[in-house]
Amino acid sequence: MRSHRAFTWLVALVCLVGDSAHAGGLRSLVALPLEPGGIVARLQIIGASSPDNITVTGTVLYGLTTRQTLIFSVPYRDLERGDDGFGYLTGLYRRTVYQHDEPNATRRIAVIGGLRVPTDSDLDPQISAGLVATVYRQRSEWDFDVVWMEALGRSGNNARYDVSWQYRLTPSEYPEWGIPTEWQSVIELGGRYAEGTEMVHQLTVGALWVHPSWVLETGIIQDLNGPDTTSFLLGIRKHF
Repeated sequence: MRSHRAFTWLVALVCLVGDSAHAGGLRSLVALPLEPGGIVARLQIIGASSPDNITVTGTVLYGLTTRQTLIFSVPYRDLERGDDGFGYLTGLYRRTVYQHDEPNATRRIAVIGGLRVPTDSDLDPQISAGLVATVYRQRSEWDFDVVWMEALGRSGNNARYDVSWQYRLTPSEYPEWGIPTEWQSVIELGGRYAEGTEMVHQLTVGALWVHPSWVLETGIIQDLNGPDTTSFLLGIRKHF
C-alpha cells in the first residue's frame, strides 16, 4: 500500500515537472523553472500597426540549479522611420526562495536581480530587482512578476509588471506515462513604465502549443491606455 502511494506521487510529480517546465506567460519568462544544466532559447516577434514597427527579442535561460536560473535577453527594434538598433542587453539572476510541491500543484516565490546595459549612448545602465510568484493547480497556472529598473544616471528609471493566467485546454488529464503535447490559453495583464510618463497597461490574449521540446506562442496585445495600439505576438521556444 505504501509503495503504491509512493508510485502515485512519483507519477504526479513527473507530470507536474513536465507541465511547469514548459508553461509560462507570453510577455515574460522570469517565472520559468529549469533543471540544472537545462537551456531554453526563445525568439519572439512583436509587431504594432501604429506606429509601424517590429521588435525581435532573443532570450536564453540557463539552469544553474533547481532553484537558480540565469536569464539573458537581447532585443532588436526595426522602425520604418530608420531609428532601428539594439535596445538594452539584459542579464538577470533568478533564485527561488520558497517552493511547495504537491501532486498536480505547486507554489513558488523567487527574487530576481541583474543589470541592463544600453547600446544607445543616450541611455544609462540600469540595475534591475524584482519578485516572481507562481501558483499552479490542476489545469491552471498563475504567474506574477514585478521588476524595478534603477538608472545609474539621468536617463530615467523603468518598471514593469505582468500577471498571467494559463489554462490547459487539452489534454483534460495527463496520461500515466509521458508528457503529451498540449494546448494552453493565455490571458495576461501587464504594465510598462518609463520615468516621466504614465504607465501603459496592456491586455494580452493568446495561446500556446506545448510540445515536450518546443513551444509555439501567439497572441494579440491591446493597450488599455496611452497610445491605444494593437500589436501581434509570435514566438518559438526550444527546450534543451
